[in-house]
Amino acid sequence: MAEILIKPIKTKTHNGTDAEITGIDLTSTDCIVGTASVNHGSPDKSWNIHGICRDNPDDLNLNLNSNEIADLMETIKKLQG
Repeated sequence: MAEILIKPIKTKTHNGTDAEITGIDLTSTDCIVGTASVNHGSPDKSWNIHGICRDNPDDLNLNLNSNEIADLMETIKKLQG
């Protein structure tokens, strides 16, 4: 299945790094797709339904304390059935 593009959501990671959510990939356990501002490495990131950024420091995990992110998580759960 192709990635579902969404209206970008600007948010922060645990350490305050700027992140932007741009899509949902229902075929991956890391279903949240976007970018994070990093000093080195690829800015392309993906997170699981719990906001954990695979193969990256915990600092890049999503801060889940925003209404937009909570709404996104609820939408993903509904789409996953």
